[in-house]
Amino acid sequence: MTEDEVKLMTITTARIDDTGTYLCRVLNEYGFVDLYHYLNVLPAAHRPTSTPVRHQIASMPQELIIVIVSVIGILIFGFTFFLIYHCRNKKSLRRTLLATRILATRGIGNLKGNPIYRSEFESKTKRPLLEDGCRRFPTEATISTIISSYYDDQCEFSREKLIKGHLLGKGAFGVVYQAIAYGIVPNGQATTVAIKTVRDDAVPEEIENLLKELSVMKTVGKHPNIINLLGCCTKGGQVILIVEYAKYGNLRDYLRQKRPSGHVLSGSFESAKNDDYHVDEATETLTTLDLLLFSLQVASGMDYLHSKKCIHRDLAARNVLIAENRICKICDFGLARDLTQNYYYRKQTDGRVPVKWMSPEALFDRKFSTKSDIWSFAILVWEIMTYGGTPYPSVPAEKLFDYLKDGNRMSKPTSCPNEIFQIIENCWEFKENLRPTFQQVCERLQRYLYGTSPIDYSDLDYVDLPLSPSSGDFTQTMTPTSATNTTMTNDDIRSSIPSTITTTATSSSSLT
Repeated sequence: MTEDEVKLMTITTARIDDTGTYLCRVLNEYGFVDLYHYLNVLPAAHRPTSTPVRHQIASMPQELIIVIVSVIGILIFGFTFFLIYHCRNKKSLRRTLLATRILATRGIGNLKGNPIYRSEFESKTKRPLLEDGCRRFPTEATISTIISSYYDDQCEFSREKLIKGHLLGKGAFGVVYQAIAYGIVPNGQATTVAIKTVRDDAVPEEIENLLKELSVMKTVGKHPNIINLLGCCTKGGQVILIVEYAKYGNLRDYLRQKRPSGHVLSGSFESAKNDDYHVDEATETLTTLDLLLFSLQVASGMDYLHSKKCIHRDLAARNVLIAENRICKICDFGLARDLTQNYYYRKQTDGRVPVKWMSPEALFDRKFSTKSDIWSFAILVWEIMTYGGTPYPSVPAEKLFDYLKDGNRMSKPTSCPNEIFQIIENCWEFKENLRPTFQQVCERLQRYLYGTSPIDYSDLDYVDLPLSPSSGDFTQTMTPTSATNTTMTNDDIRSSIPSTITTTATSSSSLT
């Protein structure tokens, strides 16, 4: 079919009469094909009068198009500016609320909360400093105002007398350095200490955590088996906590360094990482007696913390430090909570948690108590007896609760005496009310080691030796009244153990 043979039907002006079915037929020598199409012509009153959008835009003046585009651009810019302003204002409000909450914990306001965070003035007067609560706190509160509310002249130490050394470690909320402090002890000489501070880019919550740790450490006081507070710096720079320095690092890595050659660990094992600490040059292998003395010291420190109505919530070998003479000191009070008002503490927020050290009720219900600390202590003793082994190496974290609920527990380490593992199993009772207290654990450990009532740590006789407040030195330095009466090493403790017990404990440490 040529172009001339194509027939085209055109209706230029449609009328009502044109309504109907139209047929288009194509035919050739092989046949034909029909295509039907129905045309409906509407009356003039029902016909659309609007012009298609593209024709409207095309017919619009260019000036009007520019105006419309400009208005849209201004609206977008204004909305963006509003969002930025709103976010900044929200952040400022958040800081103000945080400041109000922190000052409330310091006793400025109508406090109904934990006495452990109350100021000394409020504790004595039994009344709040402001009767109408925190509403009188200015809305332009800043972090510097928050920090200044924690100022304590007796605890403050001069920054000029502190020389920061190398990095010891990093945690979830801050960093720890070795440092030299001049005059922090009465003799005025240089003392090696550890200082803890926040990162340079710390957010208000991290500063709050460090300040809370400072409050807890000041309130808890001193004990040979916890890391004791020596002073702090809260003026003229970053908040700094000055604490005792434990020269051999954390217990987990210390055990891994000291594990006997050929000893097969129960569970997975990583190389020791106490590279920034001193190395214990003593070549003798740790015996079962040494391991039990580590356990006893930790139990004693925890018994003291619980007597101060404080739970730890993160008790593990990594959070126990080894000082000179192999003295164990519990550290990291960043997670510690006061139990003065309630026997239980229920964690309200999400975050990284030490799953394999947690009790079932803490794991499932986020409920922490002295009995959840007891469970964690048993995991810690298992770590000690395995020379730093990792708990539940073959159990995924998400399946741990069901694993424990079904009655499964870790097996007895090779070097662990049966009597000690029985204590561990008692601490792993699924029902928390069946677990012992730390006082009971101490008594059972001491009875096994000594056969009678053993060391009374209250005899260590720690006192406060005041210094001149004008010197800026810490006036509550932990100093023993008698060096001969207070330095309790593992060897000192060992010498007080009956020889029969020592022989039994040492022989039981032979490992296969």
